[in-house]
Amino acid sequence: MNSRNQNGQRIHTDKETAVPADRSHAAVAKGRPHHSRVSSREKKPFRGYTLDEIRYRRLVTGLKIEVAQERFMMLVSPKLREEKEAINGTVNGFQNFMRAVDIAMIAYSITRRVTKIFRRFSRKK
Repeated sequence: MNSRNQNGQRIHTDKETAVPADRSHAAVAKGRPHHSRVSSREKKPFRGYTLDEIRYRRLVTGLKIEVAQERFMMLVSPKLREEKEAINGTVNGFQNFMRAVDIAMIAYSITRRVTKIFRRFSRKK
């Protein structure tokens, strides 16, 4: 029962309201009309960036460029790839060592507490 008028808008003959053709399918499926988000306040015109915003944008852009250059160099240069793997191996070795130290410290703390508990029970008797 849907037809279109001269402007290409859908017209529901069983309803009194006309539905625009550019309405989103999700809104149509849910039975809600599509409304664009228009605030009651007028938007202020763009007057440029502050000095801090410009510095921040330059910093972010510079970091993105550096990361892209490093990725490219890793693809091209096998020597840099080997150095990266060596550095990663050293860092992983240090992390493994620190995990072992953490486990040893926790084990020492637990055994110390357990021995204190057993000493208290042995003194009472």
